[in-house]
Amino acid sequence: FMAILVGVLAFGLVLIHRARASWRAAAAGVLAWLAVLGAWVGSGAIEAEPVPHALLFFAASNIAAVILALSPLGGRMSRAAPVWWLVAFQAFRLPLEWVLHRWAEAGTVPGTMTWTGQNGDVFTGVLAVVCAPVVARAHPPQVVSAVAWAFNIIGFGLLLNVMRVALLSSPIPIGWGTQ
Repeated sequence: FMAILVGVLAFGLVLIHRARASWRAAAAGVLAWLAVLGAWVGSGAIEAEPVPHALLFFAASNIAAVILALSPLGGRMSRAAPVWWLVAFQAFRLPLEWVLHRWAEAGTVPGTMTWTGQNGDVFTGVLAVVCAPVVARAHPPQVVSAVAWAFNIIGFGLLLNVMRVALLSSPIPIGWGTQ
């Protein structure tokens, strides 16, 4: 899991460098964010009752990602990378889904959070491996755009499903519990 996290962060720093932004400031921001989240998790607050503490954690993480993506820095980062890089990046989901599967076997996460349950996010990783070379070599630009858009729409739908599964797999009154 840590190797996946380091890889994702390294990719972000490469994009920041290519965007001609201050990678030192970005790295300091990432480290500060990780320190705050790490302290929050380390304090036990997320495990404490009521369960919405965990939901706040996920909400804060997702809101931060959206803010970054919609910021001027996020725009510069997206323009600094070839489209196929952005598609290929999603291949990180393959090892992540394998880690989730192993955690489910160990009883750390519910089985519903894996490909053997209701999490189909592994398909985004597979599609990334298939679509990235097509996007990298495709001509004319309309083909690149069409393949990238199709990939993103499918990936976004699968991400929405992951959010649904994660919410219902958590121990909330309307959830499935730890199936």
